[in-house]
Amino acid sequence: MLYIFTGSDDFSLKERLKQIKLALGDESLSSANTTMLEGKNLTAAELQNYVQTVPFLAPARLVIVNGLLERFEGSKGKAAAKDTASKTSPDEFARALSNLPPTTLAVLLDYTSSKDGDYREKEKVSSLASNPLFKLVSPGAEVKHFAPLSAQNLPGWVMQRAKQSSIQMSVPAARLLARFVGADLWALSSEIEKLGLYAQGRVIEEADVENMVGYAQEVNIFALVDAVLDRKVKDAQQSLAAFTAGGGSPGFLLFMLVRQLRLMVRYTALKKRGLKEAEIF
Repeated sequence: MLYIFTGSDDFSLKERLKQIKLALGDESLSSANTTMLEGKNLTAAELQNYVQTVPFLAPARLVIVNGLLERFEGSKGKAAAKDTASKTSPDEFARALSNLPPTTLAVLLDYTSSKDGDYREKEKVSSLASNPLFKLVSPGAEVKHFAPLSAQNLPGWVMQRAKQSSIQMSVPAARLLARFVGADLWALSSEIEKLGLYAQGRVIEEADVENMVGYAQEVNIFALVDAVLDRKVKDAQQSLAAFTAGGGSPGFLLFMLVRQLRLMVRYTALKKRGLKEAEIF
């Protein structure tokens, strides 16, 4: 079976990988039957060898290839497709992936950093349509794009995650937690577990979130400032909503923006004077 996973929501992506690893049987054998490969310099022959290897004392083996699809994107893809001498032809890779034995689970990862912003996320999705390797292998694969959750979908995710962990949480508490923490699913998951331990079986309410997660406002202000300075409009809007919902002061926000700009100007000036990083900080 072939899987193709793309996007910047690495939390959901890794959760899906965990589910796939269950097919490897005993957890103690999963590492012995899991192979991680970097697609940057991988040859089709090497990939063929890995995917055809018989699993060791397990019903299946897992081969995860990171960055292989990226080799065939845009201008890089046109050059790579012609480079048959170095075995980078998409047709050869497609042949290796189209004849997987029933005991092999292969995953192609094409991860987009969340720091690249919403524009890069959309660009990545559109680039797949013209990617020659993707065109060849996607018809027989499970394709999933893990995009970041929107602010309106976060409370629902919080409720679902809490339910999976047998934690009871009210809808208002889930909404408040989503506003406090934002779209960082790693942080949200951690806070849910922490609140579950704090509540000890009772329903988590808004007061619990305010008491236990209030510190997250400090994180939100820095996330908001970074998003503004990086011109990430969508991220900035989401962080601003979380900041104001938590009672953040517009005056404090302005102060932090000015402070950060001042630090950036100072850093640039000191670098031009020839100072090293250690001397500046």
